[in-house]
Amino acid sequence: MEKSVETLEAMFQKADSDLNYLARKVEFELENSNENGESSNPAKMIEKINEIKKEYSAIAQDALDIQKTQKEAMDFFRTQLLTACQMVQKLDQQTGADNTNPPDLQELASLLNFDPDSLNKMMPPSTEDGNQATNSNTSQSTNNSIQSTSQSDQTACSAPLSAADLRSQSKEYMDISEEEFNSVSDLIRGRVKLADVNMTYQVLWRHFKEEKNKKPLKTADMHKMGLKVSGATGEAKLKVLRALKVLQLSSKGEVTLT
Repeated sequence: MEKSVETLEAMFQKADSDLNYLARKVEFELENSNENGESSNPAKMIEKINEIKKEYSAIAQDALDIQKTQKEAMDFFRTQLLTACQMVQKLDQQTGADNTNPPDLQELASLLNFDPDSLNKMMPPSTEDGNQATNSNTSQSTNNSIQSTSQSDQTACSAPLSAADLRSQSKEYMDISEEEFNSVSDLIRGRVKLADVNMTYQVLWRHFKEEKNKKPLKTADMHKMGLKVSGATGEAKLKVLRALKVLQLSSKGEVTLT
């Protein structure tokens, strides 16, 4: 996992460096053109714009790779935190200790937008045997308890939260998983691809969640944002997201996130 974190950090640094380079390059070319007193040549300007678009597309792809790696890291940490919380609560029940999560665990849960207290509903109630037994019966009871605890932990670890559950608990952007995408009817999906659906979802998420916009987006607004949502394939992107209940689509084609 340490290697994944280092890779993620390196990707962030590369994307930041690429953006700085692109900004300096555009600024330098504009200043150089003004100093030389050259008149604007539309053909050259279009050529430069196309070059900038290509470089920006490469940077955007790097950003998507960074988000994918970040998502994998967050999912891994959430899974590990879930297992740790379950083990701590199970140990507290067996020892009769105070069912209080350590401060470090609570801080980590806060960073990952995860509520350890929600596990209380998932944990089976503890029971006590008030009857006195012989040494042999006590030993047998202890062995049974250990086996039961092991089976419970294995069951909890083998049933990780679904992508939809993680998305509902997280305040961060999360891609639509392939499993979710395939759960939508073929009639709705049509020929649209998962990557295109996620690209549309990511742009809408940034507009509504990160930029805090509330006004519904019309088709023309989404076109200005670079989203292709017209035609059968374009409309299918929005319909897939609506089927997964991550956005609302009005009869007029206006979009808001849920």
